[in-house]
Amino acid sequence: MPVTITYDVVHHIYWENRVALDLFFGGTGVGLFLSAFWLTWHNRREHRSLIRAGIIIAPFLVMLGLIFLLSELGQPFRIYELLIHPQASSVLAWGSWLQGLFLVFSLIYAWQWWRAKEGNESTKTDMLSGSRRWVGWIAALLSLAIGVYHGFLLSVNYGRTLWQTPETTITSVLLFLITGLAALSLLGTFTGLQEGRWMRIRNLLTPLSVILWITLGNWLLWIAVYGHGTRDTREAASLLMIDSGWLFWGVALTLGLVIPALGLGWLRRRKNVSMLWVRILLLAVLAGGYASRFLILYVGQLQPLT
Repeated sequence: MPVTITYDVVHHIYWENRVALDLFFGGTGVGLFLSAFWLTWHNRREHRSLIRAGIIIAPFLVMLGLIFLLSELGQPFRIYELLIHPQASSVLAWGSWLQGLFLVFSLIYAWQWWRAKEGNESTKTDMLSGSRRWVGWIAALLSLAIGVYHGFLLSVNYGRTLWQTPETTITSVLLFLITGLAALSLLGTFTGLQEGRWMRIRNLLTPLSVILWITLGNWLLWIAVYGHGTRDTREAASLLMIDSGWLFWGVALTLGLVIPALGLGWLRRRKNVSMLWVRILLLAVLAGGYASRFLILYVGQLQPLT
């Protein structure tokens, strides 16, 4: 009679919380830089302090994420081998080069903004003059590439059902825009003159609200399609929505998407609001963004390889 051999393979969680923190801080950093750079094209005098703060803080958020990532590695000091021995087929090598180049150009750009004091008239009249223009463009394109890279990073790991759905990839890409805009808006509640502060940041909340609703719709589409799909997709949906239900429904969706989208939409219709409520809603967006990153990373590893 034929003999069937079955191997009992233990599926370990090899990417833990520190990798989720790297994706969160790295995504927030590049999203913050891209959002602040987008504001420079408005060339509005009232946004100058906000742009300056966002450009300077963004590369340090990316560095914080890389510190968490390196602390996860067994031999973090061998990271240089990814740079000196690049492999075209290695996705991690792509990320190392993208983030390394982004840090170089974003720090140069941040230094240029740091030197541009508030009283410098040339800065007031032309915010994109000289070398700052092309340095900013290179850093902005690299930040966009990193944001997309974070979205597709997990999808190349074959056998993980949750990671290989297009809705999960789209959500991962949208998250860097959501957290970046939320971080820039949060900075806007502290920077610049207090008078007229709400009017200066209110326009930033419009694209943020739109992306929040798009992300929520994308998650609901995932639930509708894969909750009634194949055995593997149903199992992935069960792990996400039932086993981790409080974090998925309570934090990622309700706290991070629904409440901020409704709250910011209501606040944008008012002329005078308390900055405290704006800050609470923006912090909720950031908390939900981290919860989504963690869920996608962690729950995707709970399901056995297919």
